[in-house]
Amino acid sequence: MKSEMRGKITMVGVRDMSVRELDDIAIVSFFLDRSMTLKGKSANTTSYVIDVWRQSAGLLIARYVSNPQKPVSAPTRPSGRE
Repeated sequence: MKSEMRGKITMVGVRDMSVRELDDIAIVSFFLDRSMTLKGKSANTTSYVIDVWRQSAGLLIARYVSNPQKPVSAPTRPSGRE
């Protein structure tokens, strides 16, 4: 976590969010895209995050983070020429 926080974050984006509700539990999954500058070099990272929430208390019970070896690229904006 310390190495993640060392750089200056220049952009953060959440995409492909999905929520499943099971009684009082919500399971949220999403991709977290970050761009940062560390020692003068820019780096882009993508993490897959799964959060488990207790809805009535607004309490985050667990967070699972995985960094895919082959990052899933962010969707591109259509140019209208397709």
